[in-house]
Amino acid sequence: MEETKTLIYDGSFNGFLTAVFVGFEEKRKTLNINKKTSYNNNLFTKTKIIFTDMNKAERVWKTIQNKNSTALKNIYFSFLSEKKNIENVLYLYIKSLFTPYQAAQIGFSITEQINIEDVSLTVAKEKRYLEKTIKFKESNDGVFYTNIAPNFDVIPLLSKHFRIRVNKKPWLIYDVNRNYGIYYDTRSIEMIVLDTNQIFKTSQSKLRNNSAKIKILNKHFNKNNIITLVINKLQQNSFPFNNSKLNLNRIAN
Repeated sequence: MEETKTLIYDGSFNGFLTAVFVGFEEKRKTLNINKKTSYNNNLFTKTKIIFTDMNKAERVWKTIQNKNSTALKNIYFSFLSEKKNIENVLYLYIKSLFTPYQAAQIGFSITEQINIEDVSLTVAKEKRYLEKTIKFKESNDGVFYTNIAPNFDVIPLLSKHFRIRVNKKPWLIYDVNRNYGIYYDTRSIEMIVLDTNQIFKTSQSKLRNNSAKIKILNKHFNKNNIITLVINKLQQNSFPFNNSKLNLNRIAN
């Protein structure tokens, strides 16, 4: 019986695709893929740290795209659901695209494929809801901004819609749950992470829920120059997620 191996990745989609590449390269029937932030070390588990490799990620991406473009969207949207063990289910789902007999042998059935599709549709539903309901405020330095707390990690799916809808003004959409956002300067999109621990430090007693976080961050943006905040953070290169080669916007709809 094959020993199950655990791959630790950085939490990005490209990191996940790199882990999938490694799993296929090592001919692993099953695999545990864990974010480094959520992994609990087990002395009896064989582990390996995976460093994101854009070339490997792109090879997995293009291979799936050539095989089944619909599955590609299901994989990406389901990954953004952040459901527990979603990486391991997606690994088996990807294997089922190329080796259906082997996937059936290890217990991955049509039922699991339907579940993946359902998860993908749920994420897509929240994306569409936010596209319809997001309302921007305008900061003193002329930046449109909104702070949100979505159930799923849908921020990467929103950039295409809002670049088309609001294309002549800079804007910032920030997820207070996951502490990162996307900033559009009227030319390109950047992902940023703000030091919200410092922002919320003086208001700990008021942080009862996400609505309270949104109100505090709204007040912070009203008092400060957003463009300066963003430029300072971009100079620090604080966000590790890079999709430059994969052009994920093509499947964001």
